Amino acid sequence: PTITSVTGTGVTSGTVGGEILDITGKFYGSVRSNSDAADVIVKYGDPSAANQDNWYVATNCQVVTADAGLAADNTPGNFGQIRCLSAPGYGVGHSLSVTIGIGANQRTSATFAAKINYAAPIVALYEGAGANGGSTFGSQTLQVTGANFGPIGTPIDSAKYGEGDYQLDAKSCAVSIAHTEITCQTAPGALWRICTFRKSAAGIDYFP
Repeated sequence: PTITSVTGTGVTSGTVGGEILDITGKFYGSVRSNSDAADVIVKYGDPSAANQDNWYVATNCQVVTADAGLAADNTPGNFGQIRCLSAPGYGVGHSLSVTIGIGANQRTSATFAAKINYAAPIVALYEGAGANGGSTFGSQTLQVTGANFGPIGTPIDSAKYGEGDYQLDAKSCAVSIAHTEITCQTAPGALWRICTFRKSAAGIDYFP
């Protein structure tokens, strides 16, 4: 099989997956779906990886536009199309391959630079013992809620918190609820808020 283009909402989508990937190319064979399309395997992942063993496997793949399955039967100008759903995942710049066949009869395309990108994480709110009035010794829980955090087990490259140039690196961060929650531990340090004040008979009242 060959690949000439990859389109659809799954090319740029959230980490939950389930978005459409349309793959256009040649030598995909007859129109087929469900169990009849068990021989259609679409993978995508890091193009710098040594092999495709850890690439994502697209789901619900089906051939929606027929093309000759054999090079000997090639019809110039005719292209087939495979439609799949993206898998849950993370990362950007993923390349894609198509495999047609089962067992010894499998044939895999050259890797195609599909540039499949999962969306960047979105932070909506944070809470936990370390969220407000936390100890300067650190090691208190921060629960971060949002979107596009990836599946359970997604590595967290960096999680920072602070004000302005004063930033601390949260520790031991991990996805605790797939795609929507990360749990971290606070780092040792101090954060403060700029306050205004007024004098009163009782002393000084601070207003954050």
